[in-house]
Amino acid sequence: MPKRVRLTEKVLRDAIPVEGRDYQIFDDDIRGFAACIYRGGGRAFTFDYRYAGRQRRMTFARWPEWSVSAARDRARELRRDVDLGRDPLAERDLIREAPRMQDLIDRYLKEHVVRLAPVSVADQKSMIEKMIAPHWGRKLVTEITRSDVEKLLAKVAEGRARPHKARPNNRARKLQGVKPTPVRANRVGEVLRKMFNLAIDWGMREDNPANGFYRRPETPRERFLTIDEIDRLAAALDADEDQRAAGIIRICMLTGARVGEVRQARFEQFNLEQGIWTKPAATTKQRKLHRVPISEDVAAIVRQRRLLVPKKSPWLFPGDVPGQPVKEIRRFWMRVQKAAQIEDARIHDLRHTFASLLVSGGASLEMIGKLLGHTQMQTTLRYACRPGPRVKSHPEIMGAISQALKTPCTLRIMYRSARDTEVREREVEPCGVLLGIRPYLVARDLGNGRALRRYRIDRIEKAGITMQAFRRDPEFDLKAYAAQSFGSFHSDAEHTRIIWRFTPSAAETAREFLFHPTQELTDELDGGLRVEFTASGWVEMAWHLYQWGDQVEVIAPEPLRAMVAGYQRGDLGVVP
Repeated sequence: MPKRVRLTEKVLRDAIPVEGRDYQIFDDDIRGFAACIYRGGGRAFTFDYRYAGRQRRMTFARWPEWSVSAARDRARELRRDVDLGRDPLAERDLIREAPRMQDLIDRYLKEHVVRLAPVSVADQKSMIEKMIAPHWGRKLVTEITRSDVEKLLAKVAEGRARPHKARPNNRARKLQGVKPTPVRANRVGEVLRKMFNLAIDWGMREDNPANGFYRRPETPRERFLTIDEIDRLAAALDADEDQRAAGIIRICMLTGARVGEVRQARFEQFNLEQGIWTKPAATTKQRKLHRVPISEDVAAIVRQRRLLVPKKSPWLFPGDVPGQPVKEIRRFWMRVQKAAQIEDARIHDLRHTFASLLVSGGASLEMIGKLLGHTQMQTTLRYACRPGPRVKSHPEIMGAISQALKTPCTLRIMYRSARDTEVREREVEPCGVLLGIRPYLVARDLGNGRALRRYRIDRIEKAGITMQAFRRDPEFDLKAYAAQSFGSFHSDAEHTRIIWRFTPSAAETAREFLFHPTQELTDELDGGLRVEFTASGWVEMAWHLYQWGDQVEVIAPEPLRAMVAGYQRGDLGVVP
């Protein structure tokens, strides 16, 4: 049984090392608390205990860095943990072996980033190496808190001094002043959110501290070329001596393709007989095979390039380096802009212009997304519309709504409802867009207790995003909200059970329709079809039912039955 004494500063100072072995002096107050006297003269505090039948010894501090008093307090905490059934030594070892942020970063780069496009790979590596790793590399993954994320993003948003791009690339060039980079902070936040989501999947932590990070307002430029500017640009392209670069711009204008996709285009990708351009996954931003129809004008450019390009070259626009496509046309674009008297336009704005012209021609949201190669419908939303008769809307207003939804920022609109005698200014939190004959903006009215309302977009005379970001309501579901209505209009007074019956001759066609997300179809004995769902919007239902003539009967509600009575013709000859 080891001798126990009251450990004091004097006891440790006077203890004499024993040659050839270490020994312990146990404290007579706290069971297991001892000072270990090493043969070399060093002294440390230890704690002996039993856990699950095993004798354990934990060295937790050195003397004189720790005083006896401080060590005794720590020993008292350790004794309390053991009495509660915990194993302090195992917990410490677990922390030492726990993954650190650098481990997470290394695995993120190795397993996730490598699957992205080359441009994205370089961008994310730059963010991680310059902004994340230097601050958090040695921290435990579990140590990072929401506050840490916000502090880091705030620091990124402040910006940093960087070399002037306009000056020669040498060591003597001066740094330009600090420039705020709020958009960069948002991108870093997105990388962190993805990184911590993967950390959860990989068992490194249980929650994501980057979820719901504060997004700085983003106001990217939405530039659309006017018809007059397009005419002047076409004339400048015809007049320029570099017809190789001019061809790249023409295809960008005619297809809405990204300039990188056009630069790397190969003859083998074009099927001129079928009018199809097949873009390989390696050249598209979404890293997927993308097939788009091309016009006869584009086919003519391809045929012309085939005559001009050496037969052994696979590239539609071969570059100055043998075996490589054109690398850069920025100088050409600046020259053509000047010749066409077009200011403040990027090559990418040709893509926006292409899409806005599709909107003007009545193309659908899905069609535009496929033509532009968008994987997310939200990206295409700025060009959203629906084929067929529709109320006109301004691309600038749709662009502002789209940007406010992406950021997200509140939207300031000049709006006149059916009850207003004059235009009123409103500030709203946009939630989504309902597309129909009359498109509606779904938003929360900040001037009316954040009430959820629908605003007819054709009645919005002006719209602009503010610098006020807001947090989206995680409980709001646009699809569920839209399902309250048959079309775009909603009325609580009309929200009721709807029952229609289609005749046996129209039943087969009616089965092909999704009248409403909640519809229930019942086959009747005579071959007819019964359709039931719950929604509002009787007028829009009546408009639709007219197309079916006398092939449909309204069973309920009675007001809708009365609304269509007398208008169900039998001489239409066709059903929708």
